[in-house]
Amino acid sequence: MLVRIKKLNEFGEGIGYSAKGKFKLKHVLPGEVVNLEDLTIKKPSKYRILPNCKFYYHCDGCSIQIANYEYQIQLKTKFLNSVLNKLNLNPIFETFEKSKSFNYLNTYDKSYYNLKVDNCPLVYQEINEILSILPNSLMIKGSQKLNNFLVYIEHQKGLSINYLKEIYNLNENISGIILKEGKDNRVLYGNNYYKERVLSKTIKINLFSDFEKNVEIFEKKINFLRNLISSNGFKKIIMYKSEFYPLFLFDIVKYCLCSERNGYNRSDLEELFKIYDVFNYEILSVKLKTLIEINEEFDLLVLNKPFIKNVQLLQLNKIKNVIIILENIRKLNKILKIMKNFDYELVLLKPFDSYPQIFNFDLILFFKRK
Repeated sequence: MLVRIKKLNEFGEGIGYSAKGKFKLKHVLPGEVVNLEDLTIKKPSKYRILPNCKFYYHCDGCSIQIANYEYQIQLKTKFLNSVLNKLNLNPIFETFEKSKSFNYLNTYDKSYYNLKVDNCPLVYQEINEILSILPNSLMIKGSQKLNNFLVYIEHQKGLSINYLKEIYNLNENISGIILKEGKDNRVLYGNNYYKERVLSKTIKINLFSDFEKNVEIFEKKINFLRNLISSNGFKKIIMYKSEFYPLFLFDIVKYCLCSERNGYNRSDLEELFKIYDVFNYEILSVKLKTLIEINEEFDLLVLNKPFIKNVQLLQLNKIKNVIIILENIRKLNKILKIMKNFDYELVLLKPFDSYPQIFNFDLILFFKRK
């Protein structure tokens, strides 16, 4: 039986229909005709290309690597438009910000993969080189600009500490090796952080900081956010899950109330902010509900990577302007519905292709209360 693929869903799966119902298929593109008996492509898309990864058909990560990059952007734009049209929303739709299509991720995390890989075309080539000599690494993350990388590896039977010492001494770009021993971690050699250069600032990133994986796109998001805040004259803002964003707003914001971020505690953030202590800030170890309860004097609330329950709390607040930085398009439809029900109008939307080859992207959403 043959089925034609009509579209991709939010997971990058192809959706097709036949007399027997609806089908979800992996590794297909819209317009393609598939034989359901052996899953062969009877009519391929003109945009189909050979995947750049030997693990493509075994790893579920890069679902649209079989499409050329320009068509990937078209697919993501079409998906975004379909969500907006269903909710009858018509915001200013900014152009997609593009990224390098390969070797753009600053982190290898073993937990992301459903099989053992010795090379991933999405991560920096320097990370792949370290992975080739330390294949049992749990995580490798670092900076391509400053050429320093942090290695996290589990203490297993047969793992030689002397070998790790030799690797550390011979590789100047390894800033530290952290050893996992049961539930504990210890710095075996070097530092417990790596350094990254973002725009004009050098910052330290620790192992478990949820720092942005695509630094090129992170810089573009910062610049867009700066322009958006500045052009609207916002001076006093609340940032939830703020992490590093306030460091790049100090010259346009007079007061910033920040919440703590996973991976960074109060002392970490205060140490960061001391370097650029030129605007008033306050860091609170509180839940978003507490921040919202003191919001009336603020111009803007910025939610970074919020949970759905965080967005639902906006029903309690009186802030007229909200920016949501979203990194998971699977939440988009629900968030837009909630904001619409709370009388927020989606004024502007800016997509960022943080994840080429993957059917996901980042969004900055700007809402005004009616």
